Amino acid sequence: ELKDAIAKTVSLQFDLLVRPRPTLIKIFFGNKSDKKKTEILPILEGLKDGRVFINRLVEKIYEFDQFHVVETDFDKIMTQIEMEIYKEKFLTAFISDIRSFLEFTNKIREQEVQEIKSELVKLFLAERNLSHYQKAFDEYENQMIDIDTIQRILENFRSEDSSRIEDIDDILKNSMETTVAFDTQQNGGTMIVEQQAQAINRAQETSFSVKRKKVNGKIILDSDTSNFIIDRAKIEEQPEGPLEPLEDIIDDKSRKLLVKKIFDQDCNAYEEFIKKLNSVDNWKEAKFLIDFELNQRHIRPYSKEALRLGDLAFVRYFPEKIANNKKRKS
Repeated sequence: ELKDAIAKTVSLQFDLLVRPRPTLIKIFFGNKSDKKKTEILPILEGLKDGRVFINRLVEKIYEFDQFHVVETDFDKIMTQIEMEIYKEKFLTAFISDIRSFLEFTNKIREQEVQEIKSELVKLFLAERNLSHYQKAFDEYENQMIDIDTIQRILENFRSEDSSRIEDIDDILKNSMETTVAFDTQQNGGTMIVEQQAQAINRAQETSFSVKRKKVNGKIILDSDTSNFIIDRAKIEEQPEGPLEPLEDIIDDKSRKLLVKKIFDQDCNAYEEFIKKLNSVDNWKEAKFLIDFELNQRHIRPYSKEALRLGDLAFVRYFPEKIANNKKRKS
């Protein structure tokens, strides 16, 4: 029984360090929808260990002006904190997470180790919606990596890569907050998304640099760093012609999957998002909208549902290419 208790404690602490947001939700709201503020704070105080995330969370809960904290508010607070700390002081916040994890594992092993598995670093990034930074470690060959090396690699990656995912999120967030208008008189109810499209274009123009390299004496372009679901370097120019509505492309089984896994059974949110995609006439802008929605909903870009959404949207803009691929396979 003692071994089981110790194992569960270690497992819980591991989850709190690697994936704090969903773990804290489970701890506080596993069997109820609200919790007293006075019940949450002592537990959070006991978790303080130098992590920027936990320290900021304690501050925010102290500032919260309600006696009871409901699950949705708690999740929103943590989401806001993640967006703030990993944008304002990314390296400080992320390294504090890694350092706390090493302190925990060293106590268990009763030794002083300053290295962590490089694959675990990538897991830390993914759990914080920072998958963009995983690319920084693609060329790192060693299984173990120390904190100083992690910081140096991330610093170099940030300085060399002008395509900051945070910048794109800001531009798209501002555009999404703009009220969507319907021009019922002139366009028969067609959604006007000019501001969203302009914001996306600004993101493309200002946030992405085109990388060039020589192969056999010829200069070729690398695929851009915005690609999360589909490799755009492998696709041809989008064909002209009318676009089929997504409602006609998405089958009932896929619709149920997307509503459940991405939109948390919110059919209205799903329908609104499909309307936004239907109003966009090119794949690049649609891809940005998809990536933004996945990021906002904390959906992993390589999950089954994320890939399915990307594939279905891709069919709308490249129906001929999909048809040709099916012919070749058959």
